[in-house]
Amino acid sequence: MHILSLRWLPGRPRHDRPRPLSGLLLIALLAAACSTKSPEEKLEEANQWAREGDVLNAQFAYEEIIEQHPDTKAAIDARIGLAMCYLNDGDLTRAREQLDDYVDAVGLETEEGLGARVLKIRSYGQERQFEQAIAEAIATSNSLPMEQPGLLFELSQLYAADEQYDQALELLQYLLSREDQRPEEQMFPLERMAALYRQMGQPEKSVAVYEEYLEQHPDSPQRPEILFAIGDYQLQAGNEEAAEASFNASEALYHQQIDEALGAEEKSRLYLRMARVQELRGQVQAAIDSLRTVIDKYPTSSVRSEAQRRLATLLFSRGRFDQVLAVMEQALAESPVPEDALVIEREMERLKQFIADGVTSQTLFASMASTATLAQAGLTTASLELTEGEPPAPAETPSPSTEAAETPATGTLTSTAP
Repeated sequence: MHILSLRWLPGRPRHDRPRPLSGLLLIALLAAACSTKSPEEKLEEANQWAREGDVLNAQFAYEEIIEQHPDTKAAIDARIGLAMCYLNDGDLTRAREQLDDYVDAVGLETEEGLGARVLKIRSYGQERQFEQAIAEAIATSNSLPMEQPGLLFELSQLYAADEQYDQALELLQYLLSREDQRPEEQMFPLERMAALYRQMGQPEKSVAVYEEYLEQHPDSPQRPEILFAIGDYQLQAGNEEAAEASFNASEALYHQQIDEALGAEEKSRLYLRMARVQELRGQVQAAIDSLRTVIDKYPTSSVRSEAQRRLATLLFSRGRFDQVLAVMEQALAESPVPEDALVIEREMERLKQFIADGVTSQTLFASMASTATLAQAGLTTASLELTEGEPPAPAETPSPSTEAAETPATGTLTSTAP
């Protein structure tokens, strides 16, 4: 019988009775029990803390894995987790050390290794060490056997941040001219070029960039989005009549594409995009109707959860809290991720308390937008950020990656664009 289960026995001499365990011995036994966890189990525990926003415990757990199990894959994965903790804490020097160790372990040529290097490059930019960041990006590109458009795009952002606009525009133009890029991939350099011209006080050139692209790609599936962007820049240039015409053409084309779309998935994505245009035009009710169409008419759509997030955001910003709760309850019932469900439940209770306290929509919006918890569940006011696609599932280990397509290298990079 285990000593902890022995009871005092009647008639047994007192000195034969089991003595209670001392506090130190009990702690030692508990520690021994904990040490029986495998490195993988410890890593999962650390990742769980990270997902829940408990950065301090996650950091301690990652450090322990690296120290106690240095030669395991769990230790390698723990390094990227630890780097993310340091980045979150603003300790960029220690974060870069872990990122370097991670790259050494997995290889720079891997997707994960390149993603970690990009995080390191961005950390220099965060400190406004643009010269160092640019040098690191160029050295990384030159050391890879295959050209990485994603890395070149990062480099263009660094040039722009350092106000080296000519180099940034030249590099973006090069990326836009690549024939191996899909239309949706071309949107990144295209949008950035237009934004740079606006930043330089030349919105008319932003319009010209988009119009030239449409001339070269008249059948682009992104045409409605581009027309809306053209209208936005025309408005900034003071050409209100032309802007309104572009906005109307954009929305009309969305309706046409929806009518011509063959499958439910494609239709739901088009409704989601059209809701974005309607929202930015101030047509809030129309945007709400489009989002409800996605949710109600296309229940199996891969963008359904994103439509729920955007709908909750719009309703929230208009003070329709009861309707927000209804959307959150629906999302809660459909959430496949237990951690997300817990976050939604917690924030629903918080929202109910705000309502009971009579907090205004503006105050509530500002308060909840500052939290990270709703963002984890994908139902936050911060989801007003207008991107399309499914929210990333909670990662088993924070795993940086780039989404760049690989093509044969065209040569080495210098301090200017190709």
